[in-house]
Amino acid sequence: MKRMILVFSAIILLLIIHRSSNGADPMPQALRVEINEFRFTMDRFSLEGERPVVLTLVNNGKMQHEFASDLFAGGDAEVELDGVIVGGKQIEEVELAPGKSVKVTFTPQKKGKVDFICDLPGHREKGMIGSVSVR
Repeated sequence: MKRMILVFSAIILLLIIHRSSNGADPMPQALRVEINEFRFTMDRFSLEGERPVVLTLVNNGKMQHEFASDLFAGGDAEVELDGVIVGGKQIEEVELAPGKSVKVTFTPQKKGKVDFICDLPGHREKGMIGSVSVR
């Protein structure tokens, strides 16, 4: 009887290990985009769709900038700034004061080309545009 319980326990343990290894979340894609006056340091990059992303945005400039895009649309996104996390499905832009950085965690929902801009007055016209290819 003890041997039967031991075998049964081993089978249950193997099933649990197998299920957790197959259902594990993939490692997030990590990107860092630095922002200066009128440019993004990475204005073109690619992401895998339906795989989590941690996007770090750093404003090295002397004025406020933003990262506005439909990239976060359709899924849950979390924005972390100074230890405060805000989340939701309606995040369309992230504003950054000079010297600040923010982490945006999201999972791209749609494949294709998605543009991003700094939509503050005059910034787009001065070249603050880029695109992401979600494959």
